[in-house]
Amino acid sequence: MKRQLGYLVVCIATMALLTMEASATVLYSDSFSRIQGSGDPNGKPADPNNFSAWGANDNALGGSAVNTWVVGPSRGGGANQVTNGNLASTIEGGAFYKFDATTFAPNGFSVEFDFNRFHPFNPGTGNGYSAVGIGVDLSKTAADIGGGAFTTNNADFALLFQQAAGGNTGNTQFFQDGAFLPGTGATGPVDYGNPTVGHNVLLKLIPAVAGQYGAADTINGSVSIDGGTPFNFSVLGGTDFGTLSFSSNGFVHRSWDNVIVRAIPEPMSIGLAGIIGMLGLVVRKRS
Repeated sequence: MKRQLGYLVVCIATMALLTMEASATVLYSDSFSRIQGSGDPNGKPADPNNFSAWGANDNALGGSAVNTWVVGPSRGGGANQVTNGNLASTIEGGAFYKFDATTFAPNGFSVEFDFNRFHPFNPGTGNGYSAVGIGVDLSKTAADIGGGAFTTNNADFALLFQQAAGGNTGNTQFFQDGAFLPGTGATGPVDYGNPTVGHNVLLKLIPAVAGQYGAADTINGSVSIDGGTPFNFSVLGGTDFGTLSFSSNGFVHRSWDNVIVRAIPEPMSIGLAGIIGMLGLVVRKRS
């Protein structure tokens, strides 16, 4: 009976570890199910009083942190960063969430989101980019968001999704501190697929040493597009490495949706070592 109980404890612990990733703590999320700002996607193309705004995140997909997105620039015409009750949008501008996830995620964090280079307001084809950035200094304000290059110029790490380039149907460029990530270039290492439809992105960032996200620290990352095979890379950390930003250049409105930022739990290997020790203890007690 004791042996059966011991093995039962081990089995339960193993099952818990195997589902650990699914139970990662959601720090904050946003479904953008609100109307904020005034611009083209909100049916206000020419009002001289138009302005950019995304409002505060709603945590509809989990999480508890709440902050108002810092967005810009604001313009008198329709080219503003807004939410239309379903999606968030950017056009020659960006948005910045002033919350450092690393404070609550010593073992790493993940960022998941949906993007489309063409908002439903202006579906089509053509050139242009959408960018996501990690590690914008918390001191930045809306006045610092002058255009679409805000993310790649200010983030410690950034991904830029553009039209076809080289052999890529949809080209993904990797940036570190405003320049191409070493070992990558204008034709990036990831083909994200059709550049005229929406995609889901899952980005994971794990410090080589738990809790160490500084400018000289190595952060091991991976990016998966639409649930595909992850592409692995390494990048250096930086000040406020856990902040998040989105931006895009001009031409058309580009959309963002379903943002989820999670704290990655303690590595499974440590837990497995504990289980092995537990099993040995059970066996020794029975022998």
